[in-house]
Amino acid sequence: PLVELRATDGKGAVPGTQKIGVVFSGRSAPGCHDLLCGLVDALRSSQGSQVVGIVGGTSGLFNRQTVELTPEILKAYAGTGGLELLGRSIGRLKTDEELESARA
Repeated sequence: PLVELRATDGKGAVPGTQKIGVVFSGRSAPGCHDLLCGLVDALRSSQGSQVVGIVGGTSGLFNRQTVELTPEILKAYAGTGGLELLGRSIGRLKTDEELESARA
């Protein structure tokens, strides 16, 4: 996995500046815009952190088509649930080479 989550007691150091990328692929699902709103809102307390949206699914990931997601941009999409902001693809990462390209 690209991200590993672990349970903690909540007393450890919070990482400083973080840059999180979000890409949607597969079938459409409700709540995607709200997920983005929540993620951006959660990172506002971490000065210098940002959420980057990958536009167009996996093709946007490989072509580096990104947009910084801010509260101002997301305001128009809050509560709408869809995928209109970033779009999606039906493709997925299938090979180790594609995974390495995504990490680069």
